[in-house]
Amino acid sequence: MANSETVAAIMAFTPALIRALGVASGGSVSSLTFTDALILGAATTSGVRLDLESGNLAVREGDDSGYGPIVKAGQYYCMSGATTLAAMVQSAQVVLGAAVGLRWYSDSDILAGGSNDTGLKRSSAGVVQVTDGSSGMGSLRALRTATARTGDATLAATGSLSFQTNEGASGAVNLTLPTAVAGYSMGLIVQANQYIRFTAATGDTIRDGSTVSAAAGYIRSTTVGSTLIIQSINATEWIVVSKTGTWTVDS
Repeated sequence: MANSETVAAIMAFTPALIRALGVASGGSVSSLTFTDALILGAATTSGVRLDLESGNLAVREGDDSGYGPIVKAGQYYCMSGATTLAAMVQSAQVVLGAAVGLRWYSDSDILAGGSNDTGLKRSSAGVVQVTDGSSGMGSLRALRTATARTGDATLAATGSLSFQTNEGASGAVNLTLPTAVAGYSMGLIVQANQYIRFTAATGDTIRDGSTVSAAAGYIRSTTVGSTLIIQSINATEWIVVSKTGTWTVDS
């Protein structure tokens, strides 16, 4: 939205103000000068306040308690520079331009100070990167959940990066893996002296070193304290990337 469009939108919102200044319907005005902010509606959070901040037009709530968006047909616009549309919120989605990233500041009010120390951005190759709020790379911390299984189950792809245990199981537990897709990771922890195993989906295999399972084969353990992490590397293969204790592959 260019500056001219912004001004036009603002003028469209203020017919009552124009009439109050004595301009008849259908008339025109070349310019308006205000020594203070222009308040549309009430001077409360339900109103809109147009103000000048360091040479920039600021859209704030009527009581000056916070910033408000520029809205057009249910779309919320965030401007970058004089004319560049940087971001838009529509239907609960945040849409960012290719060169625009997300940054978090150490202060809840970015105008009050603080430093931008974390962020997300899109690389030129279309990869989302975690940043330090600037040009450097940051770190991402995520928890790996652990679910106790006492019976057989088929695991969903959404369970990637999670651990499964057999804590509380009184018999063998068979966990069927989702169809392999490069990048999935699954883990097992033996907590009860019962077999717990990963079984590959139809057509998939599990490799532990030089040993490869049959199609839809399994890897299992009954030794308490044994741990396992497997990774899918393509559409048909799971590879053991880490293990402790004793594990057997169906081969």
